[in-house]
Amino acid sequence: MPLIGVCPNLANTWLLLWVVQAKVPADDTLFREGTEPARVLASDTTVALSSWLVPLAELPLRTQGPFVVSATGNRKTLACANWYGAHMSMRVNNGLNKRPMHDISKTIAELGFNCVRLPFSLDMVVGNNSSDRISNAEELLAANPELQHLSSLKVFDATVQSLTDAGLLVILNNHVSRGAWCCDNQDGEGLWWTAEFSEEDWLYSLAFIAKRYRDNQRVVGFDLRNEIRDSPLGSPDWGSGNPKTDWALAATKAGLRVLDASPEMLIIISGISYSMFLCDVPRHPLHLIVPEFRNRTIYTSHEYDWYRSVLGESFNVASIMCRQYMRALAGVLCVALLLALGQMLKGRVLPSCFYRRSNVFPLSLIATGALTTSCYVLVIIVGRRFLDGCSSSSMSQSTAFFKSYIAVLTAFWLPSLVSGSCLLIVPVLRMKVASEAISSEDSEIELGELHMQVADSNKGLDPQPKLTEMEAAPVLMGQAGSPVANLASARKSERTSLITPALRRSIFAQWLTALAMASSMAPLLVFLESYEVFEESLDLRWGFLQGSGLTDSEKIAHPEVAPVWLGEFGTAGNSIWWKHMMRYLSHHPVAGWAYWPVNGEKRPGEDESYGLLMEDMQTIRHPWKVKDLQKLAADKLAEDGLQRELGPG
Repeated sequence: MPLIGVCPNLANTWLLLWVVQAKVPADDTLFREGTEPARVLASDTTVALSSWLVPLAELPLRTQGPFVVSATGNRKTLACANWYGAHMSMRVNNGLNKRPMHDISKTIAELGFNCVRLPFSLDMVVGNNSSDRISNAEELLAANPELQHLSSLKVFDATVQSLTDAGLLVILNNHVSRGAWCCDNQDGEGLWWTAEFSEEDWLYSLAFIAKRYRDNQRVVGFDLRNEIRDSPLGSPDWGSGNPKTDWALAATKAGLRVLDASPEMLIIISGISYSMFLCDVPRHPLHLIVPEFRNRTIYTSHEYDWYRSVLGESFNVASIMCRQYMRALAGVLCVALLLALGQMLKGRVLPSCFYRRSNVFPLSLIATGALTTSCYVLVIIVGRRFLDGCSSSSMSQSTAFFKSYIAVLTAFWLPSLVSGSCLLIVPVLRMKVASEAISSEDSEIELGELHMQVADSNKGLDPQPKLTEMEAAPVLMGQAGSPVANLASARKSERTSLITPALRRSIFAQWLTALAMASSMAPLLVFLESYEVFEESLDLRWGFLQGSGLTDSEKIAHPEVAPVWLGEFGTAGNSIWWKHMMRYLSHHPVAGWAYWPVNGEKRPGEDESYGLLMEDMQTIRHPWKVKDLQKLAADKLAEDGLQRELGPG
């Protein structure tokens, strides 16, 4: 068992390096855990710090096609980070117990961001304790004693002011109603209204907050509600007209309230089903239908590595099974190799009858190819034909499909794996049986030859007494050149030969079969984990709004093209998903992004594994991540500068 457990991991390492071909930047050594933020910025780009930030002269912002543009017509990318905590039960942003607020704001700017998405709860505005002093203020605001006597709303005021004083833009976000962590389908927060807070409470709070920061020019946008999704109170839709579930209708009401309170705000509207899908926007485009929303509307989506459509989930299941198949096959290869080496070192060989049956290997290759080709058809053609890559309603209805899907994949791959295992293991195990058979066969032949020799000698005219077989055996076997002695010598040579040509051909045929099976899976795994599949998934769910394939002028003029801002995305690992996401954001005209989060802690004392910073809110947790985000922002900044020089085209 230990052998079977270790071998797949060793072999799988080689397989993944071969199949995935993930490249790690050669200059990652420039970044170390614990590197100071300002030093990280200077080490990787020559762009001045002031270039990241949007000057007041460029405000307010508006939209044009898929782009965000400044008051002077220059394109701007909203390269943001999420800094959360005020939307939770503690009602203040995390990290204020570790560092002064202004130092944290400065650090965010030094990391290369030009804006911050700042979540809050309705609890903070209209909750029963909204005007009270914060509980445990001495602990939560330990590094900011001047704030400890204030209410949560006034601390939020100070947070907004601190960020904008550092030159950062602020996008307000109503994350939840009741102060708590978000999100799941059973928390009662999936819609914009809850059992505790009515729609009017929500509308009032948004207008109240928008008006509160109207005079701060750097507060540029309002993300109306976070991750609209199924709730025990109902399932959201887009454009049905039902006031309880129609998110498009509710967003229209909220956007108009916000603009009435702060006319220069950008209105940011979430997709449905955890902000994964903007598929219904073309059917009911608020940026066109509502006159006040024209040149003011941005749609927002969220992305994490577990976010998938039904089609995406089918590809993910196939990818997982393909990896497990290759792991199992690698384990079988290792076990067969070690068993074969052990048998050969003992001087055992395969019987000649096995060599004559080596024609089974071409047949196994054909069978393997047929099975894996069928898998291609099943995963790619059938999946794309019958599954919707832009659907949220069917996500909850797909359980039966995926059970049958997994069963069919298993039915295709399991016979191939079992047959391949048999072709590898059984012949090796038969080496022992063959050796024993040879020994038995040798004994029988030797006794037969001995009997014949004794019979011949007894027929002679020699007058000496006749010998019995027992008496003649030592004499005959000891005579050099005797048939029995020659036969025994040949058998001994065959038994002690370690590797015969036939054995080499046999083992080569076995491993050729195994490699054919692995190779037939490798292209499928490459396809399932390719950037092209990732790009297609995002384009089907929300990327289509960006006008892919059109020139910049056509995008601006096209009525169905609209800005999309990635309001949340994050990871704890430098994975293929992260590399694909960086590539997608770099190659598509997104309005911007907001990495989740900058926080070092989820709650005081609880680590935030996705955080850009460590618990001290100063040390960089993952330098590679900061480096990638800075490069992305620098690329977008360069594109915006090129656009200013060339104009739209």
